Amino acid sequence: MSGVLFVWVRLDDAALGWYENEYIPFMTARNAKHALHCEIAPTGLEGDEAGKLDAPWKLCTVYEMREVISNVHGHVYNRIIYPPDELRGSLLKDSRWDVRSYTELKRWQAEDWDGSDVSTISSVAVMEWQVALERHEEVLDFYIKEAAPTIASSPDVLRFRLFKIDNATVMEGMSQATLEKATLNTYLTVVELESDDWPWDVVVVLAEKPKWREYFDGQSVVKWRCSHYVVKRSYLDESKAATGSDDDNAGDK
Repeated sequence: MSGVLFVWVRLDDAALGWYENEYIPFMTARNAKHALHCEIAPTGLEGDEAGKLDAPWKLCTVYEMREVISNVHGHVYNRIIYPPDELRGSLLKDSRWDVRSYTELKRWQAEDWDGSDVSTISSVAVMEWQVALERHEEVLDFYIKEAAPTIASSPDVLRFRLFKIDNATVMEGMSQATLEKATLNTYLTVVELESDDWPWDVVVVLAEKPKWREYFDGQSVVKWRCSHYVVKRSYLDESKAATGSDDDNAGDK
């Protein structure tokens, strides 16, 4: 089943080299088709960033999973996702992790991009959202039929995808917890962009749609928050070194 794994993390500077040069390549080779390692950038929009607990999380890594880790929990899940205890007790003792897996529901992709060259992706826009139960069907219908195609129509948008939450686990030092789905935002929108900027041309068009204003303005019908990440590095597999995102290709459908 197609999906992504998002890893938001806060690390000391001393741990960054290990994280970027050892951990992400290992995770990519073990579980993913490719990974995008990103750094948060200003959005120019109101609201809290995705991947935020008590402070904004600077780093986010998006793993394009071979399959969603949906039925793996407890110690097995921890072995797949988290670093070993000896590192968590030393180099990573002050780190914080938020790991969430998502299942893909629908995608809109540029006709001239087949997804095989991830070096084309310069930035990633992310939106977490939750719909009031009594309005769920009508909001999702609008989102799929109008909102998503509007944003996807921008020449800067390579791919627009809609996901649903599968699992979420947080870790601080040696402690960790799996979060209840009822407390989480159900949907995640991921927009992969060819530029470092938001596609403001279509964002403005979407913001003027009456149903967008009804559903998304004021956080009453839909509660949402967004963030924007610039891609620092892209990763393929363990046999290929991580390089700048302008140099890598990766297999993705």
